[in-house]
Amino acid sequence: MIRKSAFILWAVFAGWLALTASISLFCQFWLPHTVIYKDLLEQWVADTSGYWIEIGSVRGQWRGLQPGVVIEGVQIMQPDTNRVAFEIEQVSVGVALIQSMFSGRLSLGYVEADVSSLSIERYSDGHIGLPGFSSAQGSPTSSLSIPNVRNIRLRVGTLQWNDRPLDKTLTLDGVDVFFDRTPFDDRLEISLTQAGELAESMRLLMVTDSLEISAGVTGPVYFQAIGLQLAQLAPFLGSDFMQDFPVTAGRVDLELWGDLERARLTGLSGQTLIDELNLRHSNVRLPEVSANLNWRYTDRGWRLDLDELAFRHDQDVLEIAQLSITRKKPAAGGQAYFLLGTDA
Repeated sequence: MIRKSAFILWAVFAGWLALTASISLFCQFWLPHTVIYKDLLEQWVADTSGYWIEIGSVRGQWRGLQPGVVIEGVQIMQPDTNRVAFEIEQVSVGVALIQSMFSGRLSLGYVEADVSSLSIERYSDGHIGLPGFSSAQGSPTSSLSIPNVRNIRLRVGTLQWNDRPLDKTLTLDGVDVFFDRTPFDDRLEISLTQAGELAESMRLLMVTDSLEISAGVTGPVYFQAIGLQLAQLAPFLGSDFMQDFPVTAGRVDLELWGDLERARLTGLSGQTLIDELNLRHSNVRLPEVSANLNWRYTDRGWRLDLDELAFRHDQDVLEIAQLSITRKKPAAGGQAYFLLGTDA
């Protein structure tokens, strides 16, 4: 009986090794030399929960130590009107793990894309989003078109493909979109809780050559401002930007180190009053700091009205306008923990 059980276990193990080897050989030899043209996916259109993806062609290739799939001629269309939100020239998909070849469930390591155009719209109900991705109820009042966007990386948590006779759907779960290079010479990172809309939880990260601003934003709106007015986006957002998108910050940490190698602003959520602001730095040398500060003492402690603050490093400028900051009252005999330009 024991020998029989051992034989069964060895047989199962041998079968598993054979299956693994078969998948490996499939990925190494079949996939790199396979081209899938219009007989299968040419001009394939999928309805994926409110937006359309139109794919020109798909082909397999080999990249380094893992298989890949290149998708050419991709368009993400706005529902009903079929306006193009994204026009992608080529997408490279790196498959990190095939979880189940039978269910079609894949875990992807990265998706790289070259995008020829990107559009952002502002709606009359106050929402800002991508055409076809925002569930705003109002009509578009203005739009911002960014041509020649290159090197967009999509970090996809799970790609689910259901290939049943009456259920051909493509579902993306856990999507991070990285704009490595834009006309602003910045990197824009947006984390979506689900594809198809700018959801309630999102993360905004702008990076220049020597300045990084990171803000965690949560709230019931699709784009919740943090009170930062970037010079490149100001004409699009409008002068009433802060009035339309009030910001509350329970706690904000501003960290500076090096020669302004990084400035990080985190922990934003709520309305225009910041309960706590900490400034920490180590040997920071700012070429230029411009600030208009007005300190007041209230029953809650020290209050700082920051009418204007600008950090300048060459052509990289971060501007904060009309922002009210409240500092907690220092302990008796203690020193203030927020001192602009000195050690905390």
